[in-house]
Amino acid sequence: MNTIFNPAILAQVTERIHALSAGDVPRWGTMYVDQMLRHCCMNEEMLLGKKHYPRLFIGRLFGPATRRKMLKDDAPLGHNKPTHPELKIRERGDVETLKSEWIALLKAYETLGAKGLVHPFFGPLTREDIGRVAYKHIDHHLRQFGK
Repeated sequence: MNTIFNPAILAQVTERIHALSAGDVPRWGTMYVDQMLRHCCMNEEMLLGKKHYPRLFIGRLFGPATRRKMLKDDAPLGHNKPTHPELKIRERGDVETLKSEWIALLKAYETLGAKGLVHPFFGPLTREDIGRVAYKHIDHHLRQFGK
């Protein structure tokens, strides 16, 4: 299974992020590339335990089953999935700065301890789950912009 904890996967993802440019147009969704980058940085901060978001009621109902289905294989995430309201980005930013910030956050996975976390939608995640959820989310958004 693909995981952000695999050094080869981390290197591949980093190359794909470097390939992003301000002019990239999404294949689906409404975010600009800089908004996607900010969204992904916030997601990494959450998965790394640096930021916390309130648990969503719908996640309490459907999160664990959705997590199991999502993590059963390496199939990419579908298009236009809902996101936590606090991870919806409206402001604009500098693409190169945000790319550097995202890559720095991804490198922090190398030193992430064995502790899990409670995801606002999926519920409790183990370290292994975090690595797989992180990869799937990253891959989803890089595919969104053709990378």
